[in-house]
Amino acid sequence: MEIQSNLHFDDTEVAFSYKTNQQLKKANFIFSLVNHPFISSIATSLVKVGLTLHLPIKGLIKTTVFEHFCGGETIDQSQKTIDTLNRFHVGTILDFSAEGAKPRLASTKRWRKF
Repeated sequence: MEIQSNLHFDDTEVAFSYKTNQQLKKANFIFSLVNHPFISSIATSLVKVGLTLHLPIKGLIKTTVFEHFCGGETIDQSQKTIDTLNRFHVGTILDFSAEGAKPRLASTKRWRKF
């Protein structure tokens, strides 16, 4: 007996229905940059240099790449994103990441809270 699923990963209308036209244009721009290895490599290098030199680029990162690919920095922020997506029938999977966290103990404590 074969089970029919209503899940379609190629249905972008449903997947992005929660985004405004402006957000879709921004997402398209981000994807177009990420899809060019040369540009992506240069951008990554520039970000590393900018962070090393303590240039004020964290806001730019947060409003572009982070905002698009991450649900939040805290559990509460992530819950807001989950609730928004849920209203549009988009499921979520929580994933914990602690890139750049220096003390391993701090990451472990955050993971336990998560």
